[in-house]
Amino acid sequence: MTRTTSAYLLLALGLWATSATASQNSERLVAQAEGAYQQQRYEDARALFARAAADDPTDASAQYGLGLALGRLGRWDEAVGAFERATALQPGFTEAEDGLALARSHAAAGTGPSAIEPTRRAGGTTESEEAVPTAETPAARKWGLHGTAGFQYDSNVAIAPTGDPLPNSHHRGDSGFVVATGGRYDLLDRSDALIRLEYDFYQTVHVSLGDFDFMSHRIRATGGYSLAPWLWVGMQTGYEYYLLGYDSYMNEPYANPFVSFIEHEWGLTQLTYRFGWDTYLANPFHDLRDGPINVIGLVQTLYDGPRYLTFGYEFGLEHPTRTSTIPSPGNTLVPSDYDNNAQQAHVGVGFPAWWKTNVDLTYLFRYEDYSRPNSRVGFTKTRADAGHHMYASLTRPITDVLSVAAAYYGTVNLSNIRDFDYRRNVASVVLQVAF
Repeated sequence: MTRTTSAYLLLALGLWATSATASQNSERLVAQAEGAYQQQRYEDARALFARAAADDPTDASAQYGLGLALGRLGRWDEAVGAFERATALQPGFTEAEDGLALARSHAAAGTGPSAIEPTRRAGGTTESEEAVPTAETPAARKWGLHGTAGFQYDSNVAIAPTGDPLPNSHHRGDSGFVVATGGRYDLLDRSDALIRLEYDFYQTVHVSLGDFDFMSHRIRATGGYSLAPWLWVGMQTGYEYYLLGYDSYMNEPYANPFVSFIEHEWGLTQLTYRFGWDTYLANPFHDLRDGPINVIGLVQTLYDGPRYLTFGYEFGLEHPTRTSTIPSPGNTLVPSDYDNNAQQAHVGVGFPAWWKTNVDLTYLFRYEDYSRPNSRVGFTKTRADAGHHMYASLTRPITDVLSVAAAYYGTVNLSNIRDFDYRRNVASVVLQVAF
């Protein structure tokens, strides 16, 4: 499987979080460049590979493709540089080493673009088949690591990780440190199949409100198979574990089958279904909100070089299996306050901006309709919430592996029960490293 196909498959599963990194922009550009190269549009391919290399200077595949396109255009001196960068970024990159040898020989001889055309050899192979066999990028490195460290300000720390305000807590802001790390390993990465293992760790450490320090551990495995060049099916399974302060807060195992339709280099449509089982391990939701979560979603993403537009819809059901510990006016226990269905829609864009920065913007609207009268108002009213979520980030590379990012996340939750109204603004500045 090419790096680009892997990224397409994982995109709408949330593995890109809320923003596209430089390497992900590079993958999209490489996909377009490969198509242009195969259609013998070598100048277009050169421009796209060059943009991919600029977006992610650590992408050996982009440098390799750039060398191929430059060779086809007879620009051998420049091709030598591209192949050299590819071999430096990925030692043991045999195709790039062969391409470098061929480019050096042609640069020394001063030959033009026709020199890269195949010259038939004994045994049925050609010079170009041996040295520079294809514009299809080679298998990516099987593993990847990433890390983040920075500082943030949260205007409303006392919000449960699920988004609900914690009962009996004061809405107070606080500054804090953010640390995250993780990695992936591909057990199988072929043109028609992918098996990937991933782990992510996240931690906030607040300056004053240590009881609201938040930690998460997320483990997941993804498998996908190509039924056709444009059709993939797969399954992602995982386990998520959260801590709040020093106490265990919640865990959730889940399964997420998906179907992906790849629309050439310009788009991806993905249909997903997620089944999870939430278990709350501490107050205020312990023994009140445990139960199944079912979510079905449809996401469309459109690409134009390093730019993208994404929009989608989800419908979800949360059905806690426990009854409320607070008796109703009839002095009987009633089903949980948190039994609800939710509808969610989002739209997002990403694009390169000035000074080699990448901008990502997302707006998400979520409406939650609770099925039972709520105990917080004496069972006299059924709760309904409308949530507006906004995200913006600006990312700029500093070195080949290091970048800096500034981000904002805002929430306005409007509820017909005042206790569940809240506003939240989080601003952060972090350093990111990726290998």
